[in-house]
Amino acid sequence: LRAYAVLYIMSIMNHQMIELYQKSELTELRRKLVFQVAVAAAIAAVTLCVCILICLRVTSYNANQLLAPCIGVSILGCWIVLSIRIVGIDTTRCAIKHTEAMLEGERETITGTFALTDERVRVKNGVTMFRISHEGPERTGTLQLYDKKRERFDSTRAKAVSVAYGFVVAYEEGTEND
Repeated sequence: LRAYAVLYIMSIMNHQMIELYQKSELTELRRKLVFQVAVAAAIAAVTLCVCILICLRVTSYNANQLLAPCIGVSILGCWIVLSIRIVGIDTTRCAIKHTEAMLEGERETITGTFALTDERVRVKNGVTMFRISHEGPERTGTLQLYDKKRERFDSTRAKAVSVAYGFVVAYEEGTEND
């Protein structure tokens, strides 16, 4: 009996829980969001100032020549700001909401074997994720993994995962002897 207890304790010691989300990520994401908003606001302000300067130079003689540059600067500035908002700001806001939900969500532990698929899914007003197929003693199905966490998740070594809202938030890494 004592030998089994020692083997059990040694097997527990060989496992390591790897958390995929940390609170420090939220601070980093919030800084990134502030920076993106500041850049977008600065570009919008510069665009507006340039358009105002062009308008101040308009006379009845050069109105036709200054109309095209004013419209061009306006369109260019607006497209840059919209691109920053769509690609940067909205994506970062979704990442912040997702990370907060994963850190605060109720966790469930699932054991079994896991296989990370190449199937990538984008949720509207959400994050991009990869699907993980799961086979275990309790159930079989699919889980999600936030695409920014893909490199940190080793499905071949995962013996158990902690899940919040269907997303893998941590995994227990076993040794090759398991």
